[in-house]
Amino acid sequence: MGAVRDDEYQFAVGQALAALALGGDVCVFASVWEGVVEGKVRDNSPHVRAAATLWLLVLLWEAAAASAREGDMAREVQVQESHDATGAQSGAVQASDASIPAAQTETDTTALLSLPRLLEAQQVLVTLLRDKSELGQEASGKALGVLCSLAGHGPQVSSSTIPSTAPSPSTALQELTNALVLLLRGPSATANPTHLELNTPSSQLPPIQTNMDVGTLNPFRELCAMATDLGQPQLLYYFLALPSTHPSWAGRRAGLYAKGTPGPAGEGREEELQRALMPLLPRLVPRLYRARFDPTQAVRQAMEPVWKSVLAAAAVAEGDVEATGQGSERGGSGSGKKVVKKYLDPILDDLCEAAGSRKWRERQAAVAGLGELMPGRTFKEVRGRLERLWIIGFRALDDLKESVQMAGMDLAKGLLQMTGRLSNTQESPAAEVEEVVRVILPLLLSQGLPSKAKEVQGVAVLVLLRVVKGAGACLRPYLPELMSALIEAQSAIEPAQLQYMQFHARSMDMTEEAMEQLRYGLSRSGPLQEALDICMKELDGPSLSRLMPSLLLQLRSGVGLNTRCCAANLVLVLSTRFRPELKVHLPALLRVLAAGALAERSSTAQRFFLSALAGVAKLAPGGEEVRRAILRLLREYRRVADLATHRSQRLPVVLALRQLCTAAGEGLEEAAWAAVLPLAYVGRFEEEEGGEGEVRKAWQEIWMEGCAALGKGGGNTTKALGDELCTEVERELRSSSWSGRRAALKALASLSEGLGRGGLRLHARRLVGELLDLLPGRLWEGKDEVLRALVKVVVACPGLLREGGGGKDGCSGRSRGGGQGEGISLQGC
Repeated sequence: MGAVRDDEYQFAVGQALAALALGGDVCVFASVWEGVVEGKVRDNSPHVRAAATLWLLVLLWEAAAASAREGDMAREVQVQESHDATGAQSGAVQASDASIPAAQTETDTTALLSLPRLLEAQQVLVTLLRDKSELGQEASGKALGVLCSLAGHGPQVSSSTIPSTAPSPSTALQELTNALVLLLRGPSATANPTHLELNTPSSQLPPIQTNMDVGTLNPFRELCAMATDLGQPQLLYYFLALPSTHPSWAGRRAGLYAKGTPGPAGEGREEELQRALMPLLPRLVPRLYRARFDPTQAVRQAMEPVWKSVLAAAAVAEGDVEATGQGSERGGSGSGKKVVKKYLDPILDDLCEAAGSRKWRERQAAVAGLGELMPGRTFKEVRGRLERLWIIGFRALDDLKESVQMAGMDLAKGLLQMTGRLSNTQESPAAEVEEVVRVILPLLLSQGLPSKAKEVQGVAVLVLLRVVKGAGACLRPYLPELMSALIEAQSAIEPAQLQYMQFHARSMDMTEEAMEQLRYGLSRSGPLQEALDICMKELDGPSLSRLMPSLLLQLRSGVGLNTRCCAANLVLVLSTRFRPELKVHLPALLRVLAAGALAERSSTAQRFFLSALAGVAKLAPGGEEVRRAILRLLREYRRVADLATHRSQRLPVVLALRQLCTAAGEGLEEAAWAAVLPLAYVGRFEEEEGGEGEVRKAWQEIWMEGCAALGKGGGNTTKALGDELCTEVERELRSSSWSGRRAALKALASLSEGLGRGGLRLHARRLVGELLDLLPGRLWEGKDEVLRALVKVVVACPGLLREGGGGKDGCSGRSRGGGQGEGISLQGC
């Protein structure tokens, strides 16, 4: 019969066995008991074991029902005897005749269901809890509930009807409870048994066995742990009898045993459970709320009936009769919301503590529970916990377990919605917004944006943008730190794929500059830049003063293209909006921006630095700071021009000079222009190798700007600065750079024509001497320019050869003078 896979059929078999065992003598009951408890439930076939579990449930249930009926009869007899104390003889005889079979039957039932047999049945049922059959597990739990009814909640009759050898109901329940706890706690507990009272604290109970089958015993293990942690081991029987998730319990016969306790006792047991749960609600609700989000579906289903009982107990405690016994969907029903709201603090404490557990199941359940709680919370409800909740959310997003990460994402969404509402001045009071900003901003800047987990970074950016949009003026105390972090994060959150593409731009038919512009364009249109623009609207003078040190640091040592471009662009914007306030920081800005423009390898970032340099220079066009910056750049250009010829080392200096000179314009004093224009005059003739003439164009712009600033045309400027120009040409002729020499030769030819006849008289001897010194030796590109320049100088000073001196020191130069010297030089050429 046990092999038949029909649950209704097996319940019918169980009813037949119960009728046979309870309707016969002791031997028949013992035979049936032995066949079921000692035989079929230990069978190797899982189907036979599952069927035997149903038989045992029906047998115990019918025995409890018979015991309940006998108890009712005994109570009726006692009531009748009390009313007929003066009684008629005939009535007393009838009562005596009626009580004898009832007492005798009860004695027989009590003997059949003695404590040793109850303990034996309990041990078998605990073993069946490990079975893989879901129906078998639930039937075992309900059978354990019937055992509790038989041991402690059986018929209450007078002591005269119970043999003196039988244990009292309270003693039997205590022994049964102790044995159940020890069985569920594992071999270590049974090896060293201890006497457990019904109110034994959980700290004195042995630990729950961990080597059980997690997949099958997990729901009941959670129920057992919950009952023992509450210090109420007797609640184990109530909790184990509650799950009824298997569809077979909806059958006609199975539905009779679904409650686990027969007749009115089962109905009264609900009220008894509610009364038992009332004082335990502050500790039970948090634990049960978290268990409802367990990753295992069986655990969640097992917790639902317990949760309904808790809601009913809470409704009774509040006097809400209508809500008593009503179920609760996850956070949906009114009574469920009331209970959660009432015990919100202990629930949050329990969830926050469990979120840091080493067990991923507890972490996931806690994080999922928090995610369900967050939407709609008020500031008072989360005050003091907001920072901890976000830390839990960030850790969950970075958890090793993927399912915990998914729960963490749901929690982050709830926290994002709640934080955005609490930090919005249009939805929350200003005092609350200030406190939320005070708590959340440092956390986002210290643990959110710098995180290595991309999920955490993404959530932190969204939260930051939401807070910045809604907080308004409440951000001002934190603007320096906030804006500095936003600038730094521009490169920190950039996808690594874009940085990889930068190194392979040529293989994608893109220039490096185009790729850099693409990268910064994406950053410019991102949420961080949007938040930075909003912060700019709230920035004021005091906040700017506190921002400048960190901004200078970003300009000086910021890492990443986007960070450096963003910092330089911010300086440019500040130079237009905060002109008076920024003048105090002008020297430092000029120094840092000029150094950054020279050291920057990225052409895109270099342009931003140069634009910022020009914007800052306009704040004090005629100031001493600008003049000093120009002189520093001139020295730097001379240094790099002497050491190297490649345009990449000279171009940044020239571009920086152009920006400063263009920004200064007429405000720059004449002495400064006298230092710049000679170098610009020579630089106009530079020829770049592999370039587009950017250096030459930049020098040309500087020359034109200088001529306009001095109020003179190009020719007049040449004549006014003739001595300075000749000195610069002479210096460049002695340069170690071939390109510098070529530029000086062309400049000398142009200068000879520009100054006209006699214009070079004071410098002609030295210039001719330098030219003659360049003629001997090996050939180099552009050496023919020496002859052209020499011709131009001689034409400009026709009396130079007749004087007989062409050397550096007049007639005593190394050239022998006259035609002889010239002939020697031509021979060397």
